[in-house]
Amino acid sequence: MNKILLAGLALSVFFAGNSYAQETAALPEPTLTPEQSVNAMMRDMTTRDAGEKFTLIDENGDDEITREEYINFSMRVQADKKAKGELGEEPLYNEDFYSAMFDDVDVAGRGAVSRIEYINKQVSDILGEEIVAQSVEPASIETDETERQNAIIQSQIEEQERIRAEEERVRKEEEEIRKAEQEAIEAEEEMMRMKEEMVANYDDEYEVVTRRRRR
Repeated sequence: MNKILLAGLALSVFFAGNSYAQETAALPEPTLTPEQSVNAMMRDMTTRDAGEKFTLIDENGDDEITREEYINFSMRVQADKKAKGELGEEPLYNEDFYSAMFDDVDVAGRGAVSRIEYINKQVSDILGEEIVAQSVEPASIETDETERQNAIIQSQIEEQERIRAEEERVRKEEEEIRKAEQEAIEAEEEMMRMKEEMVANYDDEYEVVTRRRRR
């Protein structure tokens, strides 16, 4: 009985610890400081979203969006929305429409849009800020890519460390459970031994008393 109670208590602690770890891991980490203004926050969000969309449009990963890539992506998104019933009976846009949209994004008129140009255009359109499109030098592209790769590697290292820490925590909890189970077994064995000794002592005393009465 004691063994079952101890094991149950240990398992309760184990699952409670796992639940707390999961809830803690699910909590978003704050990324904004109190000093950031609403405009700065909007700029950060718009810049991040534009950067993610640029990556999706840039099919060959050369850090530039061509007219063909822009049209292909836009037509694909439109087709997906149509298939999901999100567009209803609305008429679909054709390639000429998306080509005209690309011309609006291609502020410099180069026939290709760099990442910085695309982000600046999105920020300008969404926030109403006049931002001059910046040119991207190869060295700048290389630096940005290096920083991105370093950020990915750092994120992977942190994730591996988190996993190792979680595995170590689980290992210690399992060890505590095994220890509790072993102690419960030893306690039960000790109780059985004491019971057997008491029975043996009782039998010896009964035998002595019986012999005295016979005399």
